[in-house]
Amino acid sequence: MASVGAACPPDFNENGFIDEEDLRTIILRLLHSEDVSEDLLADLTKHVLGESDLDNDNMLSFSEFEHAMAKSPDFMR
Repeated sequence: MASVGAACPPDFNENGFIDEEDLRTIILRLLHSEDVSEDLLADLTKHVLGESDLDNDNMLSFSEFEHAMAKSPDFMR
């Protein structure tokens, strides 16, 4: 499985947060597939935000991301 927990959280668009665009990229990389349906990708993104976005701003701060990764150690492998 690909590792998501790098030294810096994966802020691919460099806006200072992990937003839906970043989460989509993370999910596609973890699944090693560009053939994921839009519906599944949207559902997974919504689920991750729902579980991890503690302040409900529809994006993850780096501390929220770290908290989510601590709850999901399989992502760190």
